Amino acid sequence: MKKIIENLANIFGTTTEDIMTKLNLNDESNSKDLAKSLGAYSVFATKEENASYINSKLANKEEMINSQKSKIDELSFQINNNLKTQEKLNELVKNEWEKLGIKRSFEKENIDISSFDFSNLKNSIINYANSEGLAMKKPDYDEFVSEQKNENEANVVVINGAVKK
Repeated sequence: MKKIIENLANIFGTTTEDIMTKLNLNDESNSKDLAKSLGAYSVFATKEENASYINSKLANKEEMINSQKSKIDELSFQINNNLKTQEKLNELVKNEWEKLGIKRSFEKENIDISSFDFSNLKNSIINYANSEGLAMKKPDYDEFVSEQKNENEANVVVINGAVKK
């Protein structure tokens, strides 16, 4: 710092004491005090001090960037997992949609599947279809009746999937 004050004194043609008095500095003042009195952020007497300061700031920024990269990677991983789960849920809903025989294609509907109750998905989809006025395929009762006739004609009884003569 003394070298800077000496250079200022030579430039202005005055003494170092006069410069120190005008800048409100004393012998114990450092470069931060000089910078503050000059209205500057920082003042460096040597190239090495400046390089050291810049390197420390760059190291801090690099550390911050690396920590942000790890957070970005973690969030990216979570997003990919969420997308895979979303695709599986869409596939599950689509399969149930098609089993119920809803006339309108699943892809044409803009459905928020998070509103469905996945513990009772079938009823949730039926309720959605009814509230939206979507047509559904009626169950084929003739097929059920013909199975009953075949059982009676063959003199067999079906109990819980087991055949009894």
